[in-house]
Amino acid sequence: MSFDGYAFVGLNARAKKLVAGEQKLAYTEEVIRRFPDGSWSKIPNRQVFESTVKCEESGERINDGQWIDRPLMKYTIPDGRVYVEQKQYGGVADSYGYALLALQDEQGNNWLSESLWTNGEISKLITDLQDDQTKIGQDGEYWVMPVSEARPGSGFVTQEEMDEWYADACRGQVVGDKVIVDGLEHSIDDYEFLGLYREGETSPGVRPEKEETEDVNVSEFE
Repeated sequence: MSFDGYAFVGLNARAKKLVAGEQKLAYTEEVIRRFPDGSWSKIPNRQVFESTVKCEESGERINDGQWIDRPLMKYTIPDGRVYVEQKQYGGVADSYGYALLALQDEQGNNWLSESLWTNGEISKLITDLQDDQTKIGQDGEYWVMPVSEARPGSGFVTQEEMDEWYADACRGQVVGDKVIVDGLEHSIDDYEFLGLYREGETSPGVRPEKEETEDVNVSEFE
């Protein structure tokens, strides 16, 4: 299997929101320009805003040879809590690697639960890596299957069995961490993602065959 590098390394949306903090005024910058002839001018003051969350390198890195070498970050929240990025899960999808990061306490003993990637989020991410990487982190319409509808068999599965299973897939609209199916809202973790929905598909990756038409010479009947 080929490997084309890492297509995604990062936190989920909930963790990103936490470590983004709020933008607050840090200082006002005043600049005076002094010229060789002794004259001077003052440019308008500039307000500089910074996040309320302090972000710095933790001293640890995620490294995979030639493919990736990235520092893991440490975040200090205004109330004094400190969280550090760590790799929660990783793998390869369609020749592209991914590393899902989450937050641990500074001692590395406990995960911050809301920062952990859920099964539904991982399933959607893998689908996006395989189908369209521009959809990562975006809403959209997908082919999904309730997790209660287990994949056929645990050993060898025929293509026919998989096709029958895929034929039962339904279309779901992803909105944040929800999936809307037939007008009803569900948790993203209630579904397994099978692929992006594309116009005209009747099941994942399947479009109805076009009927062949035979050209008729009208003059033959006149």
